[in-house]
Amino acid sequence: METKSGIDHCYPERYRAPDFGSKIEESSQAQILIPLVASLAFGLLTATIASLFFVPAFFVFLDELQLLKIKD
Repeated sequence: METKSGIDHCYPERYRAPDFGSKIEESSQAQILIPLVASLAFGLLTATIASLFFVPAFFVFLDELQLLKIKD
C-alpha cells in the first residue's frame, strides 16, 4: 500500500472526536449519566473560577470601600 492511499484509508478511522461514542449512546443509563456528568463538570469549573478570582476580588473591593472590618 502506498503512503498516500494508506493515509487516506486510515484517516477517517483515527480522526474522530473522543466523546463521539457518548453522544450516540442510547442506553437508559447513558441518557441519565451524560447530563449529570456535564452539569457536575460545569459546576466544578464555575466554583473553581469563583473561589479563585471573584471571592478575593470582592474582599479587595470591600476593603477599599472600608466596609470590611477585620480585627488586627
